[in-house]
Amino acid sequence: MPTVESLTAAASSVASQDNPPRQLTWSRQVLNLVDRTITLETALNPSIDQAHALTEPRLHALVDQAIPQIMRQCEAVPPSAAPGSLPPHIAEAFYLRGTLASSSLFQEWVKKDLRQSFKDFETAARSGCHIGWFRIGRDYEGVQDIRRARDAFERGVRLGEKNCLYRMGMAQLQGHLELPMNPELAIPLLKQAADDADTESPQAAYILGMILLGEFAHIEIPSLALLRYLPRPSSSNPDPRQTEARRYIERAAYLCYAPAQTKIAWAYEFARMGCPFDPLLSVQFYSLASQQGEEEADMALSKWFLCGAEGHFEKEEYLAYTFAEKAARKGLANAEFAMGYYNEVGVGTKADIGMAKRWYEKAAQHNNADALARLRALSSLHPESLSRTQHESITHNKLVRKRTQAKDSSAAAGRRPVVAPTGTSDGGRFAAEVAQNGLAASSRLMAPVRSNGPSPAPYPSSSPPQVQAQPQPMPSQAPRPSQSQTPPSSGRPSPASAAAPLPVPDAGRGRGRFHFGRKSAERNQLPQSSTPPSGNAGKPISLDGPSGAKTASSNPAAPRTFAEMGYHSQALDDKECIIM
Repeated sequence: MPTVESLTAAASSVASQDNPPRQLTWSRQVLNLVDRTITLETALNPSIDQAHALTEPRLHALVDQAIPQIMRQCEAVPPSAAPGSLPPHIAEAFYLRGTLASSSLFQEWVKKDLRQSFKDFETAARSGCHIGWFRIGRDYEGVQDIRRARDAFERGVRLGEKNCLYRMGMAQLQGHLELPMNPELAIPLLKQAADDADTESPQAAYILGMILLGEFAHIEIPSLALLRYLPRPSSSNPDPRQTEARRYIERAAYLCYAPAQTKIAWAYEFARMGCPFDPLLSVQFYSLASQQGEEEADMALSKWFLCGAEGHFEKEEYLAYTFAEKAARKGLANAEFAMGYYNEVGVGTKADIGMAKRWYEKAAQHNNADALARLRALSSLHPESLSRTQHESITHNKLVRKRTQAKDSSAAAGRRPVVAPTGTSDGGRFAAEVAQNGLAASSRLMAPVRSNGPSPAPYPSSSPPQVQAQPQPMPSQAPRPSQSQTPPSSGRPSPASAAAPLPVPDAGRGRGRFHFGRKSAERNQLPQSSTPPSGNAGKPISLDGPSGAKTASSNPAAPRTFAEMGYHSQALDDKECIIM
């Protein structure tokens, strides 16, 4: 994807050439980069204001060139011009101006004006920029005018617009937009959207993959609705359903979709979905997701570096501690529990019972039962803190052994790592370099949010590694539902059950074509595991306990996520230890 460097390098030639389509393409790429930057920064530090998320002066310079180019192309169109007569780049210019007018960012260039943004979306849609129909539908949906919203989405579907295909597919699947649940109609819509997925709209590929994996057990999907889109079983492909699931999820991962990256990293970690056991590739995908603010990926990296991978890379407790802290600062209860555990045992830091108890208290406030158990154990008349010996036993039994089993099953099936092991030295350098990218984002997170939790005490000897119909009527100007982050799930399941809630693809994670980082239903909250509570003060640590809730939440006016709608993916056979 374009970067500040690549866009800056092209800026002068774009400005000097009389080539409006190229100028429009470059301007769109700048706005998409703004969106990705804001989304990443606000994911890493939820307290930061969107305007303050843009700290790169070069990015501001790019914006100062991009927006006037968009405005000039729109203003050059005479008022008498018929919408259908506009060339494609002008139609897209109106769409981009509409996104600017719907935002409160960059008001020095474009004042926020929802009425004007709607008109621009309509002009764009009627001129062939089909994503305009999606934004019109979202505007109507935002003011609960469901009939007109559905009409706009259906127009987009008839034109093959992937965001509309995805929205209507999810509506048919779950019975939204005043439609009955109809998986037979939903699957072809989702498949078309998945086949058309790109870096701006990758969600459908991930969702279809999760459906094929059976992660939607609460919705009865007839086998025929799926089988008609699968290849026939063969000796080389005995399980086409799993093969297609992996293909779609891997596609979304390569399109930079963080939940898919987390899912495929989990598959390489535990040799699932037909993937080989591949520690280095697992770490790489987890790191990519971590860089996008995925706290589940942060905790997975913490667990990788807690034990290392024999023949691939050694354990690095400093990294285990740092990635757990990164997730804990964002309110992940299991990460807060892990921070208590690491401080209690002395993993990546000096053992500090007082610090451990403070982290356990934070996790307990978020309904983490294991944290309550540790607090009881540490507050009794005869405190029972965990020893290093107990720690080594726990990690061996619950992490090392599980990964060894995955390695053995992968070898027995003839599946070999994509990234061949080259020894712990080379593998360690590779893993450290990959992890360093995630830590670069971590460093932006730590300082501004120290008040969110107790400050850690890094172990002194540790150091970071150097690695043409009637015009559409305007929606009512009644208050619109928030586009903010959806309520977090109440737990931390394994990524195996990570059916990320994605009924609305227009915002968040830099997706859906430039929305200035607005967090929406795509915030990737993972549904709660159905693992029953376990653990008590008599046990040194529970290995199968429940997860707690995250700290921050917002409340959209209507349910937009699977978690909000009561979706919880089916229980796993291999429950993971909260820390391990």
